[in-house]
Amino acid sequence: MKDYKVLLGWASILFAVGFVVRSVAIAYASPYGPNVSMGSNPIINIAIECNNQTSTSWTNTTTQVAILNSFQSKVGIHIMVDEVIKTISPVDHTSLTTGIVVKPLEVLTCHRYSNNYTIPDGLWIQGYYTHP
Repeated sequence: MKDYKVLLGWASILFAVGFVVRSVAIAYASPYGPNVSMGSNPIINIAIECNNQTSTSWTNTTTQVAILNSFQSKVGIHIMVDEVIKTISPVDHTSLTTGIVVKPLEVLTCHRYSNNYTIPDGLWIQGYYTHP
């Protein structure tokens, strides 16, 4: 009568040991799981002069997507990516949580909409490139 209890006990112990050994295997996340970068994203610093007629443009010549999230200007400026207005920068400094996405080979331009011509019309942009 005690034999089945001992046999069931040993079977339970062997099952538990086998389960632990099987679950401690090496985890390979490379093709299926998340890729974690051990470095930081490359930082972008752009200075563009904006006026009413023409403006300097910046082209994303890399193969990576650029995220622009910090804008500084002393005047009101329209920021465009491939001729589509993405945001209107208020006077002084704007920091965006999501940022403006500039895909590879897209062109960023700006046009001034403020009429105060005594203030310089520069636009300073900061952002980063995403990892491929």
